[in-house]
Amino acid sequence: MLLMGSPKGTTYTKVFTREFTLPWLQIWYHGEAKTPKPWNNKLNQSFPYIVFVRHNDTIASYYDLHGLDWSRKIVLDQIRKDAKFIEKIKSNVTLNLTKILVQLKKKTFINKDELLFFLEMFQQAYPWFLAMWEIGESDPEKIGNLNVSSILKLKEQNNTLCDDMDNLIRESLKKIYPKIADFSDVLSIKEIQKDTLPDLKDLKQRAKGFIFTDGILYKPEEIEFVEKKYNLKLEHPKISENLTSFTGRSASNGIAKGIVRKVFALKHLQDFKQGEILVSPMTMPDFVLAMKKAAAIITDEGGITCHAAIISRELNIPCIVGTQIATEVLQNGDFVEVNANTGSVTILKR
Repeated sequence: MLLMGSPKGTTYTKVFTREFTLPWLQIWYHGEAKTPKPWNNKLNQSFPYIVFVRHNDTIASYYDLHGLDWSRKIVLDQIRKDAKFIEKIKSNVTLNLTKILVQLKKKTFINKDELLFFLEMFQQAYPWFLAMWEIGESDPEKIGNLNVSSILKLKEQNNTLCDDMDNLIRESLKKIYPKIADFSDVLSIKEIQKDTLPDLKDLKQRAKGFIFTDGILYKPEEIEFVEKKYNLKLEHPKISENLTSFTGRSASNGIAKGIVRKVFALKHLQDFKQGEILVSPMTMPDFVLAMKKAAAIITDEGGITCHAAIISRELNIPCIVGTQIATEVLQNGDFVEVNANTGSVTILKR
């Protein structure tokens, strides 16, 4: 069956890659693809809009960029129409933040009822958080002369909110389900609600990889089926097998040589050694201890104001961001030169 939500042959582009629990993804998808905007009751017409792919313990989020542009434009348009809309966003975000921050102080929930209450609270708050995030991610030229400084400040003050909430969900699941702690992050909300836990074998397989879109979990090998069903194509960069160098954007100058260590998820941090080259889709606050050991940092994503860029400048180590392909080209153990003066990475030995 072919679903006609997307225009024929719509290309879905990877926007960013992070480590996320399955409950977070379900809230994320429902909040962006299934929930009408609370201020005008309009629903994103792109379908399925987002496709999540789990691989190497991280989630790559692929978006229909037409739908993403619409989602950001509709917020900015409402600001232009309604002089009080910015205050409405602030008041709703602040109200929900007050409730959520109380829960975050608990660090972990000891039972599933507390966790489910938190997930429901987050789901209800999501549309207003999204409005704040969409403003923060909009191109400056599209914002134009709109005064959104108060929203940008609010977003900056809560720049670890996503990581903090996901960590709370992750750590709570480990405590609630100790027998499957290492795989509890891929339990669905429904499985938690009904205590219908999959077999450990199935959970291990799910943890190795999955595709999630339209509220449905698919196996990694069903990628062609998913693309055909929803009439879309996930965009992947074409990389030559003989590629020995590539470029990105210099975020912190300097030159360093060292052994590559790829870090996709929190559990990979324990393997990181002093003087290695940290290679990641993008860094997070939890990565800082490893970043302090790194001779240099290379990321697939980000710009000069991303987390990796800011921390590398503070540490005064070379950093190249936005390469798009570093985690695919480089392998653990490769000996590379990172020339952040020119934004180039060269494989010297592998």
